[in-house]
Formats: sequence, C-alpha cells, structure tokens
Amino acid sequence: MARSLLVAVVLLAVPAFATGERIMIASATAPFADQLKETLCVSMECIDKGQAATDGFDATVTARAAKNQVEVKVVGADGVVRLTQKVLANDAGRISSTDLVSATSAILAAIESPAPAAKAAHQALAKAKKKPAAKLRLMAKARAARVHG
Repeated sequence: MARSLLVAVVLLAVPAFATGERIMIASATAPFADQLKETLCVSMECIDKGQAATDGFDATVTARAAKNQVEVKVVGADGVVRLTQKVLANDAGRISSTDLVSATSAILAAIESPAPAAKAAHQALAKAKKKPAAKLRLMAKARAARVHG
C-alpha cells in the first residue's frame, strides 16, 4: 500500500520537477505533517523560514487538526490564499492513502496555478473584450429594424 502511494505521488509530481517551485511547510508535530512533507517534498523544493527569507518562495503550506479532520491551507508568496481544503484523519491523526493523494494533487495544482487574483483579472479582461462586440451586433440589428420599418 505504501509503495503504491509513493508511485502515485511520484507520477502526479512529475510535471512539477520542471517548474522548480519552492515551498515552505509549516512545522507541526502531528502525524499528518510528516505525511504531507513526504508527498510534497518529492516534487517541490521544501525550504525553511531562513531560506525563504533570503532566497524567496512560491507558497506556504500549513495544516492543522480540527476534530477528525486536517485543514490544509496553501498561501502564495503574495499572501493570497490559494487553497483551503479539509481532509479526513483517523483517530491517530493520520490521513488515509487515497485522501493524501487527492489532497496532494489539489495542493500541487494550487501552487502551480496562477494566483486567484490574476485569474480574476484575466477573466474580467476577457469579459471586457467580449462586451463591445456584443453591443455592436445589437446596434446593427436596431438600425436595420429602423431602416426597414
């Protein structure tokens, strides 16, 4: 089971090797902290606070226990929260293999994708470009109706 988990994490992480993201994983003593470090540090460069202060970083990953769940949060270097996800944990505080793989892939996607603010700006720009064309079409129809009518 552990070997299949490692294989799945490596296969999911292959695209990240080329991007070179540097992440900080907030230190915690909970059992799930080691699980997250094992899966995320395979595909990304994990650094500590000292390295982050001098060399910079792309994101911070934090996790905290909440009842029988682990709340994982990814915050970009710009301070924008890119992901908040809750994952089930057992009584010992560990995440199941399946949940760990899906959480890891969501974390990787959040780190590698553009910041939500950049996405929103891009979508607003795309909408603004579409609106004038729609108005022109409506105006052309309105003129045609007046000329013929």
